Amino acid sequence: MKVLVTGSSGQLGSATVTQLNAYGHEVTGIDVMPAATTHQLIDIKDKEAVEAITKGFDAIIHTAALHGKHFELNYPRGAFIQTNILGTLNLLNACVVNGVKRFLYTSTTSIYGEALVDKDKAVWVDETLAERPRDIYDITKQTTEQLCRDFFIKKVCKHRYTG
Repeated sequence: MKVLVTGSSGQLGSATVTQLNAYGHEVTGIDVMPAATTHQLIDIKDKEAVEAITKGFDAIIHTAALHGKHFELNYPRGAFIQTNILGTLNLLNACVVNGVKRFLYTSTTSIYGEALVDKDKAVWVDETLAERPRDIYDITKQTTEQLCRDFFIKKVCKHRYTG
């Protein structure tokens, strides 16, 4: 299968590229930062670049995002909205334009935020746990889950949630 992995320089993205290569898939990694697992430097905020790179792929695994550590480093809230929400929307729209039928979005348990209050106990996280985001990272990840769900409900592309 021909697979595009976003965020391929990050921890999850690089591991995904490595594993998919080991299974014999044809993998292309994209990120804004160079790494051995990144084949092209592309910013998912760039709609035209995203549309161009996604042509001919069977699937996209989307791991790119600004994370909580970026919030701690005083990245502006707008940067989270641009990268996490609009970048994801660019990818989803590119799937429609280019006929990419499989889209795997990697979310986070951080969207449950305040619901995970007891730090001394493990909490079972499933769809019955109420989402209670704490910061802009959590909010943007929650919003992008809804974007993915909207595309899935309209049967634009198949995808799975991970969190």
